[in-house]
Amino acid sequence: MPERPDPDLLYGRHPVLEALLAGAAIRRVLIAKGAAKADNLEQIRAAAIRAGAEVQFQERRVLDRLTGGRNHQGVVAEAEPYRYSDADDLLQRESARLILLDGVTDPSNLGSILRSMEAFGWTAVLTPKRRSVGVTPAVRKVAAGAADRIPVAQVGSPADAVSKLREAGFLVAGLDPSGTVDYADEQLCSQRFCLVVGAEGKGLSELVKKRCEILVKIPMRGALASLNVAVAAAVVMSEISRKPASGAA
Repeated sequence: MPERPDPDLLYGRHPVLEALLAGAAIRRVLIAKGAAKADNLEQIRAAAIRAGAEVQFQERRVLDRLTGGRNHQGVVAEAEPYRYSDADDLLQRESARLILLDGVTDPSNLGSILRSMEAFGWTAVLTPKRRSVGVTPAVRKVAAGAADRIPVAQVGSPADAVSKLREAGFLVAGLDPSGTVDYADEQLCSQRFCLVVGAEGKGLSELVKKRCEILVKIPMRGALASLNVAVAAAVVMSEISRKPASGAA
């Protein structure tokens, strides 16, 4: 029989509880003996039992060793490794609002983007297989359950993905300071829409910018005329989600 892959370690009461509530496949939940009693601790235990996960009470030093001394709040979950969705299936959806990552490498940014997508009702993330962050345990912790609610699919190069999206009838908009279209523009409410966000610091690659149908900007008035990539994506998602989707692009 093939060897069972190592689990993804999730830790912290809120991330573990949200992962369980989102239906993540959890093998085992470890709770530190003598952990401070709280409602969410009982919720975690009950949710784990409902999900068929094993619940064990262990000495705190065991959890410390598993997490490398990180602040686990007395709870660690062993989750099945993340399973990516099929990109072609996502592109066939009649109505979809997608995010394509172009060189985003910080797990915190992908985790934050996933949380925003879940909050604003967006559909899925496309992330390149190379030179871009995937769904790691760190991403799943920041996402706090959103990684198990929002599908993530891996693609080849971001530029090729843009071309494929446009061929499939998506309006593809790159988020870039040089953009000529305001993020509140009505044309962004396409029924099939993909927002492309670029790498931390460098932004979109030149080839991706050339292949996007339009470039979108967020007008800014402050002295610091830039936003973190996850914050910028959330601003655009929030604005677009306020409006009903129009017919396919």
